[in-house]
Amino acid sequence: MIKKVFVFILALFLLTGTWFSAPVRGIAASLPGENILGGSGFEGPLNEQGEAEPWKISGGGWGQGNCGNVVTAQDAPEGDSYMCLQSTAASTKPILLQPSVPIEAGATYNLTFYVRSEEGTRAAVKLEYYKAGVSGSVDFLSESLSDTNGEWVEKSIRFTPSVEIQPTKVSFLFRLSAAGTVHWDNIRCVKVQEAPYSVMLTDEKFYYTGTETGTATLSKTGLRTVDGAITADFSLCDEDGTVINERRGIPFSDESVQFTYSVADFALKKKYTVFYTVHADGIEVESGAEKVYRYNRPWMIDGNGKIYHPADVSEDGKITVGAKPFMPVMGYHVQTDNTEQYTYASQIGVNVVQFFPWSTKAESIQKKLDLLAKYDLLAFVALYGSAVEDAQKIVEASMNHEAVFGYMLMDEPLNNGESMEKMETLYKAVRDVDDKHPTYLVESMSKKHKYAEIARYADIFATDPYPASAEIAGTNPTVGVETARAAVRDKKPVMCINQCFPLAGYQPDGETVRNMTYQALLAGASGIGYYDLRDTKGYNEDGTTDEEKFVHLWERVCWSDMVSFAENEMDFAYKAFISGEYEILSENMTDTYWYRMLRAGENVRCVLLNRTNSAQSVEIPFSEPCCSVSVLAGNSANTPVYENGKIKVSLLPLSALLLEPGEALVFMQNGRETETLQSGTVSIKYCHYSAENSDFTVYIALYGGEVPETEMVHVAPKSRVTAGKSQMVTLEMPVQSAAGRYIKVFVMENGSFFASRIYELRGTAA
Repeated sequence: MIKKVFVFILALFLLTGTWFSAPVRGIAASLPGENILGGSGFEGPLNEQGEAEPWKISGGGWGQGNCGNVVTAQDAPEGDSYMCLQSTAASTKPILLQPSVPIEAGATYNLTFYVRSEEGTRAAVKLEYYKAGVSGSVDFLSESLSDTNGEWVEKSIRFTPSVEIQPTKVSFLFRLSAAGTVHWDNIRCVKVQEAPYSVMLTDEKFYYTGTETGTATLSKTGLRTVDGAITADFSLCDEDGTVINERRGIPFSDESVQFTYSVADFALKKKYTVFYTVHADGIEVESGAEKVYRYNRPWMIDGNGKIYHPADVSEDGKITVGAKPFMPVMGYHVQTDNTEQYTYASQIGVNVVQFFPWSTKAESIQKKLDLLAKYDLLAFVALYGSAVEDAQKIVEASMNHEAVFGYMLMDEPLNNGESMEKMETLYKAVRDVDDKHPTYLVESMSKKHKYAEIARYADIFATDPYPASAEIAGTNPTVGVETARAAVRDKKPVMCINQCFPLAGYQPDGETVRNMTYQALLAGASGIGYYDLRDTKGYNEDGTTDEEKFVHLWERVCWSDMVSFAENEMDFAYKAFISGEYEILSENMTDTYWYRMLRAGENVRCVLLNRTNSAQSVEIPFSEPCCSVSVLAGNSANTPVYENGKIKVSLLPLSALLLEPGEALVFMQNGRETETLQSGTVSIKYCHYSAENSDFTVYIALYGGEVPETEMVHVAPKSRVTAGKSQMVTLEMPVQSAAGRYIKVFVMENGSFFASRIYELRGTAA
């Protein structure tokens, strides 16, 4: 074994000779080739509790119902022993772990192990990263394993602890997530590459036609110190290796250095490579490269990052005259061919669904797409899972169908340990043959520090900021969308997939889902999505995954409010945040609440969000004449009122309100607004606004008789309003009999009456 390790280390040194090309200083957590895990083969003696130190068992115990046992047997792949994890119930999920292993951020490690599992057994490997002074894990990597049909199989996972977060320790978790048995052996982890001195990231991976220049940024990681004068060389080469642009000897004294290059003359769909080399006193420290390409922008996305419906794009790639931006509302896990679920999707405004082809046969794909089109649904064709190898065939079979909206390249690729090489391959599989439809990627918020990197592989980039708690539900979608927009530099559309399922014991109610939806739109999302419509995990109140207890979205607490939002607010949300049809009158975004006031046709609407899990009172300045405020949607702690130029409203925790300020004058009887004159005391509330200092007087007159005559007139004292302010006036008028009578209110401003300020309330005929 010692000889094998020595040969492995020597081979690594020969392959990566730059390790010794300059005096690089820094303390490594381990030497290249050294196994950082203890007890890898489970061959050592057990302690008094029968445990194989330093391994631990979580979610069960050593010898407890065989949750965790070291087995001595001749069929071990190496040595005489291996670890057995066993679960007889879904509620018992034993985890074999080795916690708090020192790790070096930025270094690359290779985790290898043998695994044996029975058919249908679900197992996974998870790495949790930790950093001194920070509670909880700061990052993680998770990879699901397919069953091995009872045979020992050797697996490997290559990983690099984040340069951005710089964790110092990692815990290794080998999981059994359902009933069954899994065996593990010879679990080893070795460093195969030292942490870099610098890293390079190009602003785009796939430049769109019309883009003139690209930029590669080389940044110091802070993980290494290099002696001497540091310089950087850059070069851009075409597919044949010909240098078409270069810069050499750039001083690298600051934290980063940039290389700008022309992409306007790139040949479409051809590979170009940006190379860099870092020198210290002329001696090479390290080097690297990044491939870049140039493609036409998908026809469905314009230069401002707006998305259009496929039907609004002609065969030559031009958006139909008069076409308006399209707001995708995506539903996850809508079952193919299940028309009942299509109906449920439509009830909450979903217009785009996942579509897993499960076949490369054009006839089969076309048939399923025809059914989606019948229900006015568009398809995000999923190219991951079993579809990866046949991605281009699926694209060719789908691309000309009216129901295709785009292609889902992967679900949370970084979170699932997918390589950037795979993302590149999938993007090219689509865009090499389909110029019309966009590609789509969604990434977990746990990887938001990597959004700028992963977003380069998508034409539409999505964040899924599931809060998993009420404490951050009022802010997480905002953070997700704003981080995603920064990653794409507002050059591509961003979508937000919101939580509407139980997670970590937290189930958002309908009001919270509305809050998160408005958050995403206020933060600048071009589309929204719901995870998930069909339950595929068996979410239950007790947190188990019993497949007999699937709880679909239409059975969850948030469903009725989501239906109401689709019926009563979706059109407003589209016009307010996507098409730009409504004028923004005012807005304010604080840490505790957000509001935006818009002119919606002849009316005014106000979206108001409580961003906290506590009740609070908010005052919204509103300078236009207004007497009353009504809640069109959402729950308020009380009825909003308008006083002294402000709308005053009390908000329930995580509430989202759609408000409508009322008319400048309202008639009231018995404490309520009325549209018909009745016997008794009639009162008026009038709000006067003026853009300049002015005097105004309010008159109320009662008329009656076959030939209308003035029966009574009341006059309010003259009032003065300051420029840009508003003032409320109230008056009362007694009415003995309403039959055949009516009331008029007149407002005189600066000595003149205006027809627009005459208000009338009529009674019924005698």
